[in-house]
Amino acid sequence: GRYNLKQVNFEALRDLTSREIVKRIDLPFYKLPFFIREVKKRFRSEINSIKTFAGMKETLFELKNRGCQLGIITSNSKENVKEFLKNNEIDFFDFLYSDTNLFGKKRKIKNLLRKLKVDSKNIIFVGDETRDIEAAKKSGVISAAVTWGANSKNTLEKQNPDFIIEKPEELIKILV
Repeated sequence: GRYNLKQVNFEALRDLTSREIVKRIDLPFYKLPFFIREVKKRFRSEINSIKTFAGMKETLFELKNRGCQLGIITSNSKENVKEFLKNNEIDFFDFLYSDTNLFGKKRKIKNLLRKLKVDSKNIIFVGDETRDIEAAKKSGVISAAVTWGANSKNTLEKQNPDFIIEKPEELIKILV
């Protein structure tokens, strides 16, 4: 293809950290921003067919109804995320931060803590990738890894998150 990447089985990638994936597909680091832009474009072209995981919509409504402040920190584009939220009728998040830096979530979390003037122990950062858990730990916030996304449960467990979540409704127990 365009980036002369090695062919890799997507399921096999779930068992690798983000840094290991970049190495495995043999993508030169300087090409990473261009590759990410291409992935976002492809995501955008598929956006209308992407649905939430079973139970996620109800879980988010329940958390919102119980007074939880919900936000998104993502390396995807703001436009993609807003479209996804609207399409799935879950566009009621309190904030949305997008960063082009694949490994920039720690900085975003720290900025958010300052902006919201909240103690790091009152924030739970939920993610589906090893880099999400790394960012949470480096920021001093509680980490929760969901097993239905980018990385496998086994790979996420190696990062020692504070919580492992296997079904969306389990989030209610730890967040309220």
